[in-house]
Amino acid sequence: MFGIFQKNSTTSFVRNTQGFTLMELLIAISIIAIVVVLALVVLQPVEYFRRGRDAQRSADLNSLSALIARQTYAGPRITLGSPQIVYISLPDASSTCGSWTALPVLPAGWAYHCATTAAYRNIDGTGWLPVDVSGLHTISSLPLDPTNDTNHFYVYVVDANKKYVLTALFESEKNIKTVASQDGGTDDARYEVGTNMALWGSAGSVTGNWKLAEGSGFSAANSASSTPATLSSYVTWTSAKNTGYALRLPDGNSWVNLNNTLSAQGFSLAFWVYPYAFNNPGGYGVNGNVLFAMESYTVSGFRSGFDQNGLFAFWTVQSGGTINLPATTDASLNTWSFYVVTYDGTTAKMYRNGSLENTTTGTFVTPSGPTYINNGVGGVYWANTALSGIRVYSRAISSQEVQALYLQGK
Repeated sequence: MFGIFQKNSTTSFVRNTQGFTLMELLIAISIIAIVVVLALVVLQPVEYFRRGRDAQRSADLNSLSALIARQTYAGPRITLGSPQIVYISLPDASSTCGSWTALPVLPAGWAYHCATTAAYRNIDGTGWLPVDVSGLHTISSLPLDPTNDTNHFYVYVVDANKKYVLTALFESEKNIKTVASQDGGTDDARYEVGTNMALWGSAGSVTGNWKLAEGSGFSAANSASSTPATLSSYVTWTSAKNTGYALRLPDGNSWVNLNNTLSAQGFSLAFWVYPYAFNNPGGYGVNGNVLFAMESYTVSGFRSGFDQNGLFAFWTVQSGGTINLPATTDASLNTWSFYVVTYDGTTAKMYRNGSLENTTTGTFVTPSGPTYINNGVGGVYWANTALSGIRVYSRAISSQEVQALYLQGK
C-alpha cells in the first residue's frame, strides 16, 4: 500500500510541473478576452458606443465616396448635384428641410436639401444623396447616420467642378483626435472625405482655423482662408496642451492680427488659453487682462478678457452693443482651459471646457476691422497667456460641436 501511494504521489507531482495543456491555455485566453470586453462596456459604456457609431459613420461615408468616384468616371453627363446646396440625410416633406428648425445657419446663398420620408433612402438620385448609384448594384438603400437627428446627420456638398465632400460630426474623443482631426478637412470635429476637402469650410461657415503647425516665424496659416494671421515680432512659440504649438503673448507688444472679422449676423470664437498671470492694475477688472478685441469705442466691436481672479468675459457694452457675458467659474493659472463664445444675432453663450456656463441676449455691432489678440482697443492692459486651437465660425455652433472641439483638444 505504501508503494502504490508513493507512486501515485510522484506521478501527480510530475504532471503538475508540465504546466497547462493547450486546451486550458485557450480557455484562459478566451476568458481574459471576454473580461476585457465586458470591462470596456461596463466601465466606459458611453465612449464605447460612441466609437461604434463613429466607426459606422466613417465606413458609410467612405463607401459612398467610392461609389461617387466610380460614377464620376462614367462621364461628364453624370449629375452629382447642385453647388451651394447642403444635402442632408434627414427626411422632410419640405425640400428645403423646413421642419428641421434647429439646423445650423448656412452662409448667404446656401440652402439645405431634404428628400421625403418615402424617398430619402433611394439610390437613384432621388434620395438624400443626389447621385444615381443604382447601376452599380452595390447597395440597395442609402445609409443613414446611426442617430440621424438634428445634431448628427450625413452631409454631402458638391462644387461647380464636380468636386465633393461627405461629412459627419463625430462623438468619440478618441476618434475625434485620431481620425476627424487628421483627415485633411477644415473642421477638426467632423470626419470629412471626398475630392474637395475645403468645401465643408465654406458650407459649414468655418472662416478661421489656425492650426499653428509652423512652430516659428511671424505668420500663422489659416486652413479656412488664404490669408494667414500676422504676428508681431514679440510673439514667441511654445508647446500646446498635447501636441503641436501655441502662441506665447506676455504683454501688449506681443499681438496677433487674425485677419478675420466677427459678424453681427452670427459667429463662434473658440480657443485654448493658458494664463500665466492675472493683472489687477488700478482696479481695471476685465480691462486689466484683455485678450481678443477689436473696437471703435462706443461705436462697434467687442472686448474679451480675464479679471484679476481669472473670470473670463466677453462684452460689447463699451463698443456700441449691449452684451455682457461673463463665465461663471474662474480659470486657473498655469492650466489650459477651452472657451467658446457663440452669438446667433440675438443670443450669446459662453462655454468653458465643453460645458455651457452662461447665456444672455444683446446686440453686437460688426467691428470695423479684424480681430486682434492683445491689441485692437485702447486704454486697457493686456493678458499674459499662451493660446492654441483658435477657430472662428460665421455662425453660432451647436453645443454638440462645442463638445466635439473640446474633446479634440482635451
